[in-house]
Amino acid sequence: MEYPLWFRVLAVLTAGVVEEILFRGYAVTRLAQLTGSLLWAAIISGLVFAALHLPVWGAGPSLGFFIGGLATTAFFVWRRDLVAMIIAHVAIDTWALVVTPTFSKWWA
Repeated sequence: MEYPLWFRVLAVLTAGVVEEILFRGYAVTRLAQLTGSLLWAAIISGLVFAALHLPVWGAGPSLGFFIGGLATTAFFVWRRDLVAMIIAHVAIDTWALVVTPTFSKWWA
């Protein structure tokens, strides 16, 4: 949380859009075509997503990202609504990286 607010807001917006398009919109659909299985597509995409977050966030949060990624992928497979996925991702990241740190500073 040492980064300035403007940087965290930009990171939240770009991560929400780019990660959902890449890991849900593209990877899950293409891996499902290649493997013939939505389950394997979700697991592979989720593992890669979690592994890419591992160096910055560590094992605990990355495991959470994997589990959360499986849940959100299930929603994506069910509804095929990438815009909803982007909005949810941005909302969750905004709470974690912008709102909560701001309140923590006020009450510290």
